[in-house]
Amino acid sequence: MNFNDLAIFVDIYETGSLNQSAIHLGYAQSNLTARLKKLELDMATRLFIRGIMA
Repeated sequence: MNFNDLAIFVDIYETGSLNQSAIHLGYAQSNLTARLKKLELDMATRLFIRGIMA
């Protein structure tokens, strides 16, 4: 885990969207998804419940 991963987590939380965070942080969405998965593995817990919101 590194500080940048925590900043990504906070931005995803604040925007409520991986896509919006990717735009805001200047990363590809796939990169954020990979970093989030790595953070979840490091912490041994799911940080967000993913799904489609209607």
